[in-house]
Amino acid sequence: MTHWLDTAARGLATGTQTRRQILRRGGAVAAVAMLDGLIRPAHAIAGTTPCPMLPCPPAQLCCSGASCYDPESAECCTNGAVCSFDRGVCCEGRCLATGEFGCCHDRIYLRVGKRCCPEAPRGGTHTCLDDEECCGKSGCCKPGDMCCDGKCINAGRNIGCCDGKTYDRRSAKCCPGHRSAKSEHVCQRDEECCGTFSCCKDDEMCCGEYCINRGGNIGCCDGETYDRRLDKCCPDHRPGVAHTCYRNQECCGDNTCCDKGSVCCGTGASATCCKPGDCRGGVCVGQETCDENFCKPLVTNSGTPYQCCPTSPAWTCYNPENACCINNTAVLMCGTTCCAPRQGECCVGPGGGLVCCG
Repeated sequence: MTHWLDTAARGLATGTQTRRQILRRGGAVAAVAMLDGLIRPAHAIAGTTPCPMLPCPPAQLCCSGASCYDPESAECCTNGAVCSFDRGVCCEGRCLATGEFGCCHDRIYLRVGKRCCPEAPRGGTHTCLDDEECCGKSGCCKPGDMCCDGKCINAGRNIGCCDGKTYDRRSAKCCPGHRSAKSEHVCQRDEECCGTFSCCKDDEMCCGEYCINRGGNIGCCDGETYDRRLDKCCPDHRPGVAHTCYRNQECCGDNTCCDKGSVCCGTGASATCCKPGDCRGGVCVGQETCDENFCKPLVTNSGTPYQCCPTSPAWTCYNPENACCINNTAVLMCGTTCCAPRQGECCVGPGGGLVCCG
């Protein structure tokens, strides 16, 4: 015995019946249920493409042991049908020709007046009317409603949603930074959003993730707190990395602090502290006072050990890759030339090589 819904489906497919006739016969509720979930119109289900011989040609795959297909232009449905991309998509295990019917989370639905929502419950589907807002995995919010954490809320103008939680827009605000997708960050309108969870008052300032009192002994250096009485914030630092030194030290490069009696040599991450007079062209040519045994642990970038220069009354370690020991004095080396003590820079010479200058 043929069900009247099957007859209606065939009528839609062949054009012998209109939607108005079906609605009059079964009622609006029955018609919507039939059109959205029960019917499988004959014109929407494409047939299989036979495979003339196995194995399949190169670059093709075999579908259910019976058909060959090119994965660049088609897909294999679970019922064994090869569905070409220009004809339709696999849906509910078969090839569905695109048109008035669509596929939403592997479920066939009537596309007229509806759309597929990006989220759906496990094993199910999720469609909403065109004038509705998809909400969560199953909700559809009417015009004027607001979706918040998968639920539709008749909020009005004064209720907002912040990371899945409602708040009063008249007295609070939603902060852009938050710890996770389900962790709201709401502050009062007269407060400053700070980090991912803090809210600062008028007499406070934001430092990283926390609020600190303005004008107190605690300062903020690139998102990290420090004691103004003991330390100072250095202007040069790597992005996102604070650089603080004791107040009696000299800030040097990105992350170095030089004690009294030494000078900063170089810039950026390569900056280091030298004895006065040992910095030549941004390089420390004499690293420290030492004897020969102390020089051995020091190695250059290429792995060769530092050498000692018998500067009276002590020894000085120097890098043989960029310095020389002349008359018991460590001096700068430019290319293969040892410079005079008064020359502290390397310049490009007429032939393109490095020469001593300065």
